[in-house]
Amino acid sequence: MLPNAMHPKLQPFITSVQAHPDQFHPHNPRSASSSHADKSTRLDVGVTFLGEVRFVCNVVFDTADLSFPPDLIIPDLPSVSLSSLPALANWDPANPNALYTTLLEIRKVYQERQRAKIKALGVERLQFDLSSLEHDENLECVVESNTSSARDAKVSFRFSMPLRIDMPVTNPEEKAQQEQLVSISSSPSPPLPSPTPAPHVTITIKFHVSASDVKRIEKRLDLPPDYKDVYIPPLPDYPLHHTMLDYVMELDQYLQDVGRRLGLQEESRKEFLEYMVAAFRGQVMEYDDEEYEYAAFYFEVPAPVKRSFENLTSAARQPKMLGALVNLHLSQDYPEIPPEIFLQSPTSFTSLDSHIPETIHLNLDWGKAGVANVSHQAAAMKIRTALMSQIPTAFPEFR
Repeated sequence: MLPNAMHPKLQPFITSVQAHPDQFHPHNPRSASSSHADKSTRLDVGVTFLGEVRFVCNVVFDTADLSFPPDLIIPDLPSVSLSSLPALANWDPANPNALYTTLLEIRKVYQERQRAKIKALGVERLQFDLSSLEHDENLECVVESNTSSARDAKVSFRFSMPLRIDMPVTNPEEKAQQEQLVSISSSPSPPLPSPTPAPHVTITIKFHVSASDVKRIEKRLDLPPDYKDVYIPPLPDYPLHHTMLDYVMELDQYLQDVGRRLGLQEESRKEFLEYMVAAFRGQVMEYDDEEYEYAAFYFEVPAPVKRSFENLTSAARQPKMLGALVNLHLSQDYPEIPPEIFLQSPTSFTSLDSHIPETIHLNLDWGKAGVANVSHQAAAMKIRTALMSQIPTAFPEFR
């Protein structure tokens, strides 16, 4: 860990910076002098914009007296005045966020210079787009060319927008009754929990400029980590003649549609998993009651009866039971993507020295209609039928 490589007095400062990997990349700790050869008092901090390190700030501390601010060396961001960095001018060594706040101010200086570059390009369209969105403190913009001419430039904007997951109300009457009971209750109401903030997506738009005009537009949407594997429809087209404000309004409607879709998918997962748990309550081992993406069961089915003389005895008429662990996985895109089900042997492993159980995929054919058009009851029966037929031959010890 980087903080542990630094001088003990400096570790709180570094930990605070390292907590924001989307903004800063601290690295390369080293000694600033031979007197501190075994204690790092110097490091580099990459400053990130639009997901890339744009420049590096070299930070040098004097641990003999931390009341003095660190020296900052920024070759790619010259002539930064001390008045632009009040956290550095009023350095507080008792504040573990002092370095982080200083780096934020450096980041702000860089952003202001990038916005000035965009205005200096003289492309009226981009000047208007910037003026429409620059009130957004989270807006990041970068001119990705080494020329001040508008003949050949790439101008990128990045901003975030909320993704509100709308959960459908499955029983409005029941909800109304609950609200009525709460309103007439004489007991004091418990404090309401704070609402969970909506996740945010990140939008990146890159304008390819030539001859003082926008010739091509690239766009990208990055989902928050909890939704990174979810399929969402492609972003709407961005016509060259549209302003960015027009496109943001279109994106807002697009994200509302995506949020409704994700809410319906989550509700579908919840309903199906709860039905499976209720239908096979005697076989349930565990299930995910938060994201509704997983459930585990233990099923036993009778072994196929072989015709032989022994079958005529009373003892042989007791069927041998074959068991398997059944792991059911629901994608975040359920019901568009059917459930995946795996069978695991409780006694057989992949090798003699392995603790990994033998595992096979349960074969299920949902047909052209898919699982989306199948009732929960019909889906559960289809899964049960497949388990009854496939468990007896699933593993070598059963055959």
